[in-house]
This record gives sequence, C-alpha cells and structure tokens, in this order.
Amino acid sequence: MFASFSLFWTAAPLLLSSVYGLSQTQIALFALVGAIGAVAAPIAGRMADAGHIEKCQSLPWC
Repeated sequence: MFASFSLFWTAAPLLLSSVYGLSQTQIALFALVGAIGAVAAPIAGRMADAGHIEKCQSLPWC
C-alpha cells in the first residue's frame, strides 16, 4: 500500500510538469487539494452514515 502511494506521488509531479507544464507552485496546490480530499472523505462518510445526507450534499466538498 505504501509503495503504491509513494509511486503515485513520485510520478505525479513529473507528469504534471512535463505533460501539463505546471509550475512547482501549481503542483503543490494540486497536492494540497488531494490532501484536503483525503481529510474530507472520512468526515463526509461519517455524516452520511449518521443520516445527514441532505446536509452533506449542500456542502461544496461532499
């Protein structure tokens, strides 16, 4: 699991810079958005499990 995670975050910046021409700052923002998604996913899951689907769907990150 850790190996695939490391492989992705090693290859992603190389592809983002060479294929899409992103700068280091843009790649860092891409990584931050990914981290925010990883943090928000369990929160949204707990809200959905608790029956707060309507409240969760109104949030922009759900």
